[in-house]
Amino acid sequence: MKASRIVLSALFALAAGHAPRAASAHGFYAMANRANFERPGATATFFINYGHLPPVDEFIDAKDVERYEAISPAGKVVPLRAEGRSFQANELKLEEEGFYQLVAVKAPGIFSSIKGSDGTLKSQRAPKAEVKLEPGDSRVSTRSLQRFAKALVASGAVSGGAPSKLGLLFEIVLVSEPGKLRVGQPARFQVLYKGRPLADAKVTAIGMVSAIAGGTPTAAEADAQGTVTLTPAEAGTWMLEVTHTIEAQGDAQKAYDQQVYSTTLAVGVPRD
Repeated sequence: MKASRIVLSALFALAAGHAPRAASAHGFYAMANRANFERPGATATFFINYGHLPPVDEFIDAKDVERYEAISPAGKVVPLRAEGRSFQANELKLEEEGFYQLVAVKAPGIFSSIKGSDGTLKSQRAPKAEVKLEPGDSRVSTRSLQRFAKALVASGAVSGGAPSKLGLLFEIVLVSEPGKLRVGQPARFQVLYKGRPLADAKVTAIGMVSAIAGGTPTAAEADAQGTVTLTPAEAGTWMLEVTHTIEAQGDAQKAYDQQVYSTTLAVGVPRD
């Protein structure tokens, strides 16, 4: 059995034993088996967390993965393999010292929310014109959804400023010096949409341990420059998320009501 499978099996057992409350929507995170490696030369396992339970939940189909790569501290881009339906686990030897950035982008999809005759909500992957309703059902809304995810993984000693932005359509960027992230110490982030600050964005954040235990994320609103300050309450992987919703315009209204983007960032908070 490959090491990556062993690691993910252990993570799955951890999540299954401490299931959090179900969320209202799937999460999409780029993840690593560890957020901080003491020295270069270690082998990291990168994977995609999709679903409601961190650190692993549902398989994701390779055809739904639009972009998947690791970017070294020196800027070298390493394509990551996506095959079949899986956690899309890849192993990568971290040769360089500094921060690696893991990137995953989920292909856009159109989803319709349906209210059943008994009041329960269900989802169909279909635009407005293709929604199939059972007797008594009604369409609540239809959205086009695209997800973006990043993770910062430390290899050896890290110092200096935060890794540069990657130019994703929707992105959370760490502004504070990453080597100084500590429990109880405020950290600054910036939310960018199309490369520009997204004012008033609502950012949620939660530590992996709290998420597994069913904890509630903290939330803060970005200022006019898209900058938000959040304080990690625990060591380990810290997960941030923000969504941006735009009303459909023009011909797009025939297919969906709203365009929704989500972006996440996973970053390690060291244990002192």
